[in-house]
Amino acid sequence: MAFIFEIPYRAAADPFLPRVLGAMFLPMLIALAVWGALFWACGDTWLNPHLYLLAALLGLLHFAPLFNFLATVYMGLAFTHYGLARLDELRIGRSA
Repeated sequence: MAFIFEIPYRAAADPFLPRVLGAMFLPMLIALAVWGALFWACGDTWLNPHLYLLAALLGLLHFAPLFNFLATVYMGLAFTHYGLARLDELRIGRSA
């Protein structure tokens, strides 16, 4: 019975161990560094208002229960096609 009462005590003390803190915060810090570097390198491309409009419109699909399962796949395809169309426009503009 003493073991049952020890579990909440250990659960409350474990999050402050260095290995647990590292496992919790290190992936977040790495992700912030990677996304920050990507934004610094490609920020002008990401600040496109059409991209935000596409995200807002397609984000509405997640509110419909029937479309919720397929919305993620559809959003991925839509963003891929939008990005490839923009890349094609850029390549045509450079070659002219």
